Amino acid sequence: MIGVVVLASTFALILWHRETPEILLHIGAVGLMGLLIARHRYGKRRPQPMDVEAVPLPALLLNRDGSILDLNEQAERCISKRKQDLLGQSVQSCFSPEDVCPEPLISTDTQLTLADPDHTTVRMVVTPTPAGRLLAILFQFDEPAPPNSLAKLERLSALGQMTAGISHNLNNMFTGIIAPAQLIQLITTEPKVKEHAALILSSSQRARGLVRRLYQAVRGQVDEHHPVDVLEIIEDAIAAARPRWKDEPQAQGNAITIHRNLSSVHMIKGTRTGLFDVLINLLFNAIDAMPDGGDIHLSTQQAPTHVLLEIRDNGQGMDPETIKRAFEPFFTTKIQTGTGLGLSTSLATLKEWGGDLTVHSAPDGGATFTLHLPLWQGSLPPVHSTTPATTSTRGQVLVVDDDESVRAALHHILADHHDVRLAASSEEALKGFVPGRYDVVVVDLGMPQMPGDQLATESRKRDPAVATILITGWTLESSDVRAASFDQILSKPLDDINLICSVIGDGIKLRNHRASDV
Repeated sequence: MIGVVVLASTFALILWHRETPEILLHIGAVGLMGLLIARHRYGKRRPQPMDVEAVPLPALLLNRDGSILDLNEQAERCISKRKQDLLGQSVQSCFSPEDVCPEPLISTDTQLTLADPDHTTVRMVVTPTPAGRLLAILFQFDEPAPPNSLAKLERLSALGQMTAGISHNLNNMFTGIIAPAQLIQLITTEPKVKEHAALILSSSQRARGLVRRLYQAVRGQVDEHHPVDVLEIIEDAIAAARPRWKDEPQAQGNAITIHRNLSSVHMIKGTRTGLFDVLINLLFNAIDAMPDGGDIHLSTQQAPTHVLLEIRDNGQGMDPETIKRAFEPFFTTKIQTGTGLGLSTSLATLKEWGGDLTVHSAPDGGATFTLHLPLWQGSLPPVHSTTPATTSTRGQVLVVDDDESVRAALHHILADHHDVRLAASSEEALKGFVPGRYDVVVVDLGMPQMPGDQLATESRKRDPAVATILITGWTLESSDVRAASFDQILSKPLDDINLICSVIGDGIKLRNHRASDV
C-alpha cells in the first residue's frame, strides 16, 4: 500500500513532523485507519458539512443510494474522469464493468479495479459521515490487497481506542511538568532560571498540543479554533528548528541564514500547535532544499481578510511536474527521509481554518510558500495575570487522583493558600469523610475501585454542601451523565495556575453558600 491516512470524522488530522514521537504516529495512523470502518460506533455527533478537499487522499462523498455528491481533485486524478462527468452518477460508474460495488455500501472494504487504461487496483473503504452521508476513501495498491483486510482493519480499530488511553496518560504526565515549571517562573528572581522554565513550558505545551490533536482525531473531533499570534509562533518555530538550520549545517561547514521581514499583523483563526506544525514542515523543506547552505526569508503582510505569511528559500527549487504533485499525500522527493505527508497535511490544516497554502518555484530558483491565514473575527481573550490568584478564605481541599504527579502538582499549587489532603483512591478518600471536613473535593474521573463520578455523588450524600470539581484528561460530551456529579470541570493537563486557584476559590464560595442555606 502506498500509505496510511490519519483520518477520523470529517477531516481531523494529526500533523506528521520530526518532533512527533514515533510510537504515537504509528499507533495514531494505524488506529485511525481502523476507525474508518468503526466510525459509526462512536456515538452521535451533530451534522457537519463535509469538505472532501480537506481529506488528504482520493475521496468521494456519496448519497445513501451510492450516487456521487462531491469528490476532490485527487479522486479526479485517481479515477481519470472529470468531476462534472461524475456528479450524480452511481459510484459503480467509476469502476470496471466486471467489478460490482457490494450492498450495502456502509462500512465496506472492497478491492476494485478502476475503469482507466491502466486498470489500477484500489481498495475502497466507505464510512458514514456525521451528516448521514457516506465518505468513500480510495487506497491505491501497487499489488493486490492482502486477504482478510476488513478483519484486520476491525482489529486495528481497537488501537484507536488505545490511542485515546495513551493521550489521557500523557496528559497526566504533562500536568507534572507544566505546573511545576509555572511555579518556578513565579517564585524565582533569577533571569536564567526563568528562561529555562519558559523553555520547559514552551516545549511541553507544544507536546501537549500534539497529544490533544491525536485524542481529538481518534474521537472524530476538530481542534477548536482560537486567536493565534502569528509573529509569536514564527519565533517559536525558528527557535525549535535551530538545530536543523544552524547547528547541523555549521558542523558540515555550511551556513543557513534566517532573514525576518515581519510586519505587525492581526490575530488569525487557527490553533497554535497547528500553525507551529505547518511552519516546522515548511522550514524543514527549505533546509532540505539547500544542502550546501543558503538563505530563508520569512515575511508577513496584512491583507483585508487574511494574513499572508511567506517563506522563501534559494534552494534547488521544483520543476512544473513536482509543483503539480507537491500537495499530494505520500508524494516526496526525499526518498530516504520523507513521508510525503508534510505538505498535504499542512494544506489540509489551513483549508480547515478557511485559509490556503500556495507555492511558486522553478528549478534552481528556490521556492516560495505563501500561507493565507484567515483573520480572527471574535473577541480576544483577557490577558492572564502572572501572579497566582488567591482567595481571602482558606479552605479544606481534598485531592483524589491515582496519578502521583498530578497529586503532587496540585499540592504545590494549593498548599500555600489552603489545607490540602491527598488521596490515591476513592476508598482512601472516603476514610474519615464526615460533613464539614472538606470545602472542596477535587476528583479524577478514572479511579480504581470507585469511578470519580460515583465518588463525587457519595461525597455529596455525606455532605450536601461540599463542592465537587472534576479533573480529567478525557473530553466529556455535553450529554454525558457523569458530568452531572460535578460543580465544575478542569481539563488536564492542568496548565493554568490562575484558573486552578480561581476554580478552587469559587468552590469554597459555593460550599459556604450551600451551608448557609441549610
